[in-house]
Amino acid sequence: MERIHAAQYNAIRLSLAIRDGRAKLALTRPQLAQAMGYKKIDRGCQRIAQWERGCALESLDNPNGIDAQTHKRLVSQLPTSKHLEKLTTALELNLEMLENYREALLSTFALSHQRHRRIREFKKHTLRSEHSLIKRHHKLLLDHANSLKATDQFKEIQLSSCGVSASFLGAIDFTLGDLLTLSSNPLVSTCAQCGSDFWNLKVSGSTLSGRHTVTGFCTAESCDQSKQQLPKGLKFGRFARVCLKGEQSNHTRSSHWSLSQLIHHLGGSVPLIEIYSDQFEVFAHYDPSTWMLTFTSSANSVDLSSVFETQTLLFAASTLTREPEYESSSDKKHITIQSLQPLKFGAFVGNSLNVDLGGEGVWRYRDGVLADPNGVAMALMKMDPPPAVLFALARHLSGHHHMKEPTTT
Repeated sequence: MERIHAAQYNAIRLSLAIRDGRAKLALTRPQLAQAMGYKKIDRGCQRIAQWERGCALESLDNPNGIDAQTHKRLVSQLPTSKHLEKLTTALELNLEMLENYREALLSTFALSHQRHRRIREFKKHTLRSEHSLIKRHHKLLLDHANSLKATDQFKEIQLSSCGVSASFLGAIDFTLGDLLTLSSNPLVSTCAQCGSDFWNLKVSGSTLSGRHTVTGFCTAESCDQSKQQLPKGLKFGRFARVCLKGEQSNHTRSSHWSLSQLIHHLGGSVPLIEIYSDQFEVFAHYDPSTWMLTFTSSANSVDLSSVFETQTLLFAASTLTREPEYESSSDKKHITIQSLQPLKFGAFVGNSLNVDLGGEGVWRYRDGVLADPNGVAMALMKMDPPPAVLFALARHLSGHHHMKEPTTT
């Protein structure tokens, strides 16, 4: 927020300097454009009017930064160094002062754009890590496909990087159940590089032109093919219709499992999930093998084992209406979830997990980014954790842990 106020100040000072300098010399915009050497006076007048209006800084209100297009547009609204030299000559202004205003604005734009790019890197890494998990453990998932599809908690695990997007037909983001249902046909085709099976995890394109992109993986360990076209004879429109007619994932659903947690449950190997702050520093990590969320600065941890280890509780009907309770032990620096019913750590709507903290608002998670009710990215990760972890993170970051104080004697 301070950077935004500073940008507004610098933008106002820059525009006022140009406007007041022109007024002091009683120059019209065409006269100033001519003095600056513009051959096309109309274009020069448009530029001068833009500089006097100042930059449109509303986009800087986005707490997660500005994209490349917005960054380019903001920079284009500022006079260049050559423009400033000509302005100072024509209006008898202080060049160093104008350059300071300009450099300060450029720095603010660059910092905002850098933040946007860094957040996008976490999103991309999350998608790549999910593809990698599926590739390494697809045989394990197929071996348990029937039992996974028969269990709501497993089949409704939300996938971040798998789905179909087709213009004029719609789009779906797959759950694990969707993926396993479609894994025999039409999601699996032949690898164009080695002839092994190729899993088409993400397919998007136009049903009119037929142009499309496919990302996925080849099941051969030695093959690194990750992009190709659909097989000849299989048109994109037909492929999309088959997938969109399947078990779609657009309804509200709730699962306490993530793909990484499930793979560990089935005996696969899953790494630690590091969790970064909004300043891009690691402040916590989650270990799927111990079900433990640990905060690095305070050495506090949240024990989530009871969410996953007790099948009776996990699949029991929700009969209680109160929220999960937390209890902090006096001799151990960790929190244990004591009551699991109702099993509500958030519900997926589309591809976003909504974590409702009641009076504290709804937090949302998607593709490696946990955002507060105002949309500010507060926690970032490179792999999707279980919703219970996101629930605990939201509680921690909101400053309302809802846990009992340790008893003392």
